[in-house]
Amino acid sequence: MGLGDTVCATPVVRKIRDMYPDRVLEVYSYYPEVFVYNPYVTHSRLFEEALELNGHYTEIRKHEHDRWFSTFFSTENKPVIDHATNSIMDVCSLIALNTRLADCEKWPEIYYTAKEKQSLLKKLDNKPKDFSKTVVIHPSKTWASRTWPFEQWQALTDLLIHEGFEVIAAGKSDPVLERRRTLPGEENMGMQVCPKGAINLIDQLSILETVCLCSLSLGVITVDTGLMHLALSTDTNVVGIFTVIDPKYRQVFRHGSFDYKFAAVVPQGECRYCSVNRKDMRHGLHACVVAKVPTCMPGAGTVFSTFQNLIAWDHNHLTQRSFMENQNVTVNPDVVCQQALQAQLESYRAREAYDVVLKKYSDTVDMLVQTVNLMKNRIIELENQIKESEAKKAQKAA
Repeated sequence: MGLGDTVCATPVVRKIRDMYPDRVLEVYSYYPEVFVYNPYVTHSRLFEEALELNGHYTEIRKHEHDRWFSTFFSTENKPVIDHATNSIMDVCSLIALNTRLADCEKWPEIYYTAKEKQSLLKKLDNKPKDFSKTVVIHPSKTWASRTWPFEQWQALTDLLIHEGFEVIAAGKSDPVLERRRTLPGEENMGMQVCPKGAINLIDQLSILETVCLCSLSLGVITVDTGLMHLALSTDTNVVGIFTVIDPKYRQVFRHGSFDYKFAAVVPQGECRYCSVNRKDMRHGLHACVVAKVPTCMPGAGTVFSTFQNLIAWDHNHLTQRSFMENQNVTVNPDVVCQQALQAQLESYRAREAYDVVLKKYSDTVDMLVQTVNLMKNRIIELENQIKESEAKKAQKAA
């Protein structure tokens, strides 16, 4: 039922096509748009639960198809797999093929055409669209244990705009599958309001238009949702905010690495990854058992700095790669010196920031020491006054 789960099935579909290159390959899913332009798929069709329940699909499997592969929610027997401690792609391949994909095969793909791009640009008419400075955010409402508060989305938007980025909010207020509202913890799924200052494209984009937007933009910032997986099917920078699931189970293999243009903001403090560490599972993974607003949620500053570091790495990586290609893998000493000076400058800046914090801490400690000394002196004065008073009373009594 999840969009992200469906996106993570695309490597398995590709693998099946490799295994059966000459067969007709039909994919039935809740999100047929994901496969509509997929070159490995003959037909992409909507999966209808009524047809599953009345046995129609079972008959198709028995009589009309050479082979069939069961889905997450089908009535067929499937291996028991812990979804929380496995890559979604592994879950898909274990169900369909009874094996795990090789790491180099774990890359999702979604195709769109000029039609979706033209439609997206039309919806952005008269709005800023310098995609080299565009950041897509997804202020979603999902499980309580992984919903980033609106105040943090607004603060992040303010930071991005202040640094010259253009912010676009995207997502769906209502789930594509209304039945998802009947599932535990998903009754209130949807979107928060668009942060002030961001371009509001919430409820205005199709799945493929969203993929197109992600691919054109500089980066995407989101919690662990379907939009994150859409973004990971493109070449954009992705910052994922994680609380429930360890990000190693959500990474994809792009351009030779699981870390390519991807940065995970991990939970803060000792409470992290409910799916693995939670002892009290009475409420499942949907509700935080520690606080109403999970204490492991990061602040906007942490997420913003993670994004800055990610795009800086990407820029430096591309610059160095371009330089090496142009110089035919020769090293330019001037460039090396410039990089060393830049690193030294950043070291100085870090030292200055450290000194400022240290001075503030030292001033606070000094103030506390002075306050304690004043209090001790005052206590001594009061004790002396009490002693003098008691001595006078004793003399008077004598």
